[in-house]
Amino acid sequence: EKAKRTRLRAQRARPTLGYLTPGLTAAYDAILLAGLIEAAHERDANLISFPGGHLGSLPDSSFTYQRTTLYDLALGAVDGLVINSTLGNYVTTQELGDFYNHYRPLPVVSIAEAIPGVASILVDNERGMRDVVVHLIEKHGCRRIAFIRGPEDNDEAERRYHAYTQALAEYGLPSNPDLVTPGDFLGPSGAAAIRLLMD
Repeated sequence: EKAKRTRLRAQRARPTLGYLTPGLTAAYDAILLAGLIEAAHERDANLISFPGGHLGSLPDSSFTYQRTTLYDLALGAVDGLVINSTLGNYVTTQELGDFYNHYRPLPVVSIAEAIPGVASILVDNERGMRDVVVHLIEKHGCRRIAFIRGPEDNDEAERRYHAYTQALAEYGLPSNPDLVTPGDFLGPSGAAAIRLLMD
């Protein structure tokens, strides 16, 4: 099977890259996709997007959890992959790493999550979160700053929360558990968190 995929890739004169992402409609997804389209155009490469939803999604009445089968279509169809690691927001780092390994020996680049043995483009979550909290404290005089957490076991979410608590401590402000709410990086959970904070 691997030999067959290698032959198929060799037959294509123009490289084809795959982009695995949970979706294409959110602002974050649209920005990443626009950058990938521009880079593919500049490098004379094809780009195929596979918006397969989130790994580990629970079954529901809309059957959106079945979208992850799209990711299997990338095997044999592309010469390399860019993976938006937010597709793994609901699985552990180990499970996400196993998902990446499924595509070896294809060249793979991970966006936003450091995966051992994979080239990764990372966001400085701690610096960004610290800057936001410090801005609220210094420029707006805020003393009670709420925080919406991300999914449990998500490394990015934990780094952001750590930066939030550290920035508060740096300015002598208490970390109030009543101002910290659960979230999962999606709009509905953010709205629910705001309702909880307002209550």
